[in-house]
Amino acid sequence: MDFIQFLLALAISIHFGTSKVIIDPHEEFEKCDNGMPMFSMDLSQLEIMRREDDSIIADGKVRITKALNAPLKMYYYTKKLERGTWNRGVLSRVVPDFCAAMKHPWEPWYNLTKDMPSCPFKAGQEIVLDKLLIGKVWETIPPHFLGEWRFYNEMTTPRGGIPESECKMMEVTVQESP
Repeated sequence: MDFIQFLLALAISIHFGTSKVIIDPHEEFEKCDNGMPMFSMDLSQLEIMRREDDSIIADGKVRITKALNAPLKMYYYTKKLERGTWNRGVLSRVVPDFCAAMKHPWEPWYNLTKDMPSCPFKAGQEIVLDKLLIGKVWETIPPHFLGEWRFYNEMTTPRGGIPESECKMMEVTVQESP
């Protein structure tokens, strides 16, 4: 999954065979366990809402706290808790320059980024999402997706000619709905 797509996916119900599966976030984004500093974004004024028809709405602001410049490399990956150990999950993707890819209509983040300003993003810049309809996502997932997961998003951006890397992580539970 991708940048804000991680956040959005956490609020989505997914069909699992004939039963429903819920992706339940434990808390907000956390600092990664790889020693990288947290993302330079304030997401505290962003609300993700799931409507009764299971469509997802994003509403609020994202404030950039340090400049994000091109090329903005994104690396998304997951880990799953198995027998007490966090093992590499099956989902991962590297986007060499998110700035160049954010306006591509075939990308999963397109509904979110199509009307956003393009890179670079300046420190202090606010991106406003006004009840933005993200969409409705229905997928069939196999039983081995049930359990505890960590969703990671590493970002590398040049600042002053030097690449700086940051990371955010969110723990979620994928479980069958009661």
